[in-house]
Amino acid sequence: MTSERPRRPPVQAIPRYADGRELATPEALELAEWELISYDLDICLRNFSLLVERYDLPIRSEEDRAIFEALYRDAVVQLMGCFTNKDAKLSKDEVGAGLKGGKESIAYLQDLRDTFAAHNFGPQRQCYILALPEAKPGQIGFTPLRVVFSLPVPEVMPDYVKLVEVAKRIVKRKTDVLRDAVLRQVLVMGLEGINALPPYDLVMPENDELRMSRKGFRAVRAGLRPRGRGGSGDQTP
Repeated sequence: MTSERPRRPPVQAIPRYADGRELATPEALELAEWELISYDLDICLRNFSLLVERYDLPIRSEEDRAIFEALYRDAVVQLMGCFTNKDAKLSKDEVGAGLKGGKESIAYLQDLRDTFAAHNFGPQRQCYILALPEAKPGQIGFTPLRVVFSLPVPEVMPDYVKLVEVAKRIVKRKTDVLRDAVLRQVLVMGLEGINALPPYDLVMPENDELRMSRKGFRAVRAGLRPRGRGGSGDQTP
């Protein structure tokens, strides 16, 4: 432990393996990153599939619209994150080539993520201040006209499901190879070698640790570098 202060209790259950030990070979660390991408793609597939199965566009109810927008934006942000991870990332060309129109869909979703889903600039949001010659009977005035183009074209939603399925197949091929490599390493180590490994330290990060890279966070938790607030650049060993 690198800090004496008590850590806040986790807000969700953490799986525990009483006899588990941390394997930190290059293959194991790479597999861990691909497993996280696999998880993110599972979330994308769930969200896009729910949108296709349960909602008909255009949406009339404000409650349904709120749920739809939340699922849609989350799926877009999660999917695009799978192409930008430093330690393991999908290739846009490889995923896009697996589906007709796939490269165009990825390019569009990237633009949507960069402008609307994760940020707030671009013409997906528009507002005009309209001068009204007769806002009320015999009285001039003005009104703001706000429009947010937040819903996708219905016909493309099934294609997004297929796109994620292509990505999942690519990730599975990568994880299968890495899983085999890690299994061989564990078998060579045997019980004595496994028991000599350090215990894993899976804990919920504190508020001032959220911007650390995963490598930096592990290093701090292992006492390999001092604790401190900062971005991923100065927290990566």
